[in-house]
Amino acid sequence: MYFLVCPVCKKTQGFLSTHLRRVCMKVKYGGTPELWRAAVRKARKEAKEVLANGRVFSYEHLRKMMANADPLSSMIEELQRRRMLVVTDVQRELHRPGSTSQHCPDVKWKTMPKKLMAEKGLYKKHSLEHPLLKGFSTYLKVDIDRSNHKQEVQNVSRFLYYMNPREVSLEFVRNKEKTRKYLRELDDAKLKHQTQLTYIKNVKRFLKYHTYTTDLRLQNETLYEDCVHFIHFIRALQNSSSKKVSKEITKKKYNMLIEENKLTPKDCLAVLRASKKDFLIILGKVYPEQSTTLHVAECAFVLYYLEALVILKHLQRPGVVKGMTVEEWIGRKTTKLGHAIIGVKDHKNGAQQVAMFALSPKQELWFDIYFNQVRPILLSAKPDNRKRKRKASDANYFFISTTGRQIHNPTSDLKRLHNKAGRRSVTSQETRRVFETATKCMSDIDKSLVADYLTHTVTVAEKHYRMKEPDNILKANQLLAKLAGESSADDADDASNHDEPACRSRHEIRAQRTKQKRGKKRKINVPRAEGIIKSRRTKGSINMAME
Repeated sequence: MYFLVCPVCKKTQGFLSTHLRRVCMKVKYGGTPELWRAAVRKARKEAKEVLANGRVFSYEHLRKMMANADPLSSMIEELQRRRMLVVTDVQRELHRPGSTSQHCPDVKWKTMPKKLMAEKGLYKKHSLEHPLLKGFSTYLKVDIDRSNHKQEVQNVSRFLYYMNPREVSLEFVRNKEKTRKYLRELDDAKLKHQTQLTYIKNVKRFLKYHTYTTDLRLQNETLYEDCVHFIHFIRALQNSSSKKVSKEITKKKYNMLIEENKLTPKDCLAVLRASKKDFLIILGKVYPEQSTTLHVAECAFVLYYLEALVILKHLQRPGVVKGMTVEEWIGRKTTKLGHAIIGVKDHKNGAQQVAMFALSPKQELWFDIYFNQVRPILLSAKPDNRKRKRKASDANYFFISTTGRQIHNPTSDLKRLHNKAGRRSVTSQETRRVFETATKCMSDIDKSLVADYLTHTVTVAEKHYRMKEPDNILKANQLLAKLAGESSADDADDASNHDEPACRSRHEIRAQRTKQKRGKKRKINVPRAEGIIKSRRTKGSINMAME
């Protein structure tokens, strides 16, 4: 085994090709087998040069370098000439999701913004182990429980590197012009204004942490005052960026309006219909009697299908799938009609409300087969050699990956199921938007039920919020099934192939009501009319007799 240096993270690796494939040059970051082999060949060549020329130093040459005005720079140049690497906190540039450096030109970015960011060097960052960044990371993770704390710290680290590549400090608050220049660089890299606003928010939170939760005022009062003024400056930047974000959203809505091949509720569930046959065949191997042992690939297919069922059919966010626990599955409630109501508290809006969805009796049986027959196989799977080790808490989660750990990214699993079924990939956000649009013809009460079922954001939740009850959850589930053109919640995946719209427009409803009213006016009640005529004749004869 040869220890070779990774050209990306600048660390020695015992199995460089495996490391590149799994960590630094993944396929989704642009890595290919040709790039992996080329990087290994280059690393071997450099290792041979170090063994041949880098082990012997002349004392006289070292003495001359130490006599220079800048001996450290001379030493670094000499070591680099001999194919050795000098890695410091300033130059350390790790390749993680969303980060890159100019030292790895072989990585091919799929999107233009990422490519431009890499060319401009905007992915360069300081070491995350620096005290200023490490304290901020602990504050995000422990004190305020931010789920994406790693990404936030990386964004701040990139900003600090742009402001001062040499060291991490708070001196950037005294250079507002360079901060504006940084935002212009992000704009030139075609980064969306929503992403730019996220960068600004991250920097603001970093600065507020060091300003208000540390002893900065006691240590350096002048710098403290500058930080306070810079926070006000960031607020002004946020206001200007928010207007650009609004324009960006308006443009996106316009593009959706003129889109030709629009998604329908029925299209969003196409992958469930296409995959259901294979899904039932796999379940038939273990239920009602276990005839054979399932392979890991078959277990993964069952996992992907059930994830897609929760995301697409029940319109829950991927965070609900990831955060669902065994305790929440066991504690499900059953309605009078036999539907199972499941509540999940750990998700995107978990601090405000509980995500709840209703499983039909058939779907509940599928989940039960997965829990008793498929999930134990996934738990017994051997973990891979990645750095993310298996935790004891992973067994508490309902959905388990093929490595025996908590699922990492339900969106990726959903995409894999679409690829296996050969269907157009549909995301959770797209599906929720399509169904939300389809509810326009519903009454306000029905809209409110659907809003609760989708566990909307705080703004929408405040508008439609009520205490969630099993009956309301079941009714909302039936409304969504109706929008998808299904006859009932049980045969949701067997929807017919008719092309009628999921709901009628207001004009069609008004026209039908007007037609019904006119029909009522024209309709003659025969028994009542005969009684009136008979009474009139009797009255007339009586009058004639009296005369």
